[in-house]
This record gives sequence, structure tokens and C-alpha cells, in this order.
Amino acid sequence: MQSVISSPPQASLDSVLTRLVHDAVLRLSSDPETARVAARETRRALLGRMRSQGLSPAEEKRVQAYFAAVLRSQAFRCRRRGDESYRSQLRVASLISDLRSVDTPVDRIREEVQAFFGEQGLQILEAAEVA
Repeated sequence: MQSVISSPPQASLDSVLTRLVHDAVLRLSSDPETARVAARETRRALLGRMRSQGLSPAEEKRVQAYFAAVLRSQAFRCRRRGDESYRSQLRVASLISDLRSVDTPVDRIREEVQAFFGEQGLQILEAAEVA
């Protein structure tokens, strides 16, 4: 008896973008329109550069990275009210990243986040478990 080991089906560009839009809205608190625009721009930019079906893991990562960059850009450029929470998360994460890059102790990071962003910043820090 011969067994066949099949690999999991590879995702399509559209299925990856659909998942990214869903995650951006639910996990990142992005405005749904901002996420849809990011998906459209990502699709337009990458469609001719990769297969639309059966993306490799490296291609999926490329789509994710491109989408994330466009989403960030859109959130700050368009300034939709629905992106306020997402923009706040990005600001806090950026500060934390900068402080970590110079080996700042965790307690000092918390102090800096609170000094810059107040209690809301600490809530974002704790919710994201970034420090």
C-alpha cells in the first residue's frame, strides 16, 4: 500500500489579502476602508510580480509586508477617525522599538510610554504585551 503525503494547498493572493484585511480590522483596530484600500493597492502593485494562485511562503510574507506598509501609510495619510486607535498603537510601538534598540530596561520603557502617551499608552503597551 502506497501512502501519498500531500502538502497543504498554497494560498492565493486574494485569499491572503482577504485574511489581512480581516486581521487589520479585528486585531489592529484599523478602519475597514483603510484596510480595503491597502489590499487594493497591494494587489495592484504585486499582481504582476508573483503568481495570483499558489503563493510560496516567501511570496506570502512579501504580500504581508507590503500590505502592512501600505496600511500604515494610509492610516496616517487619510487620517480616518476609525484609524485613531491603530495610529496610537503604531506610535507606542515605535517608541518602544526605539527604546529597546538602545537596551532600555523594561521599567524605564513603561515610564517613557506613560510620559509620552499617558495611561492610554500604558494600556496599549499592556494589551500588546510589548514590554
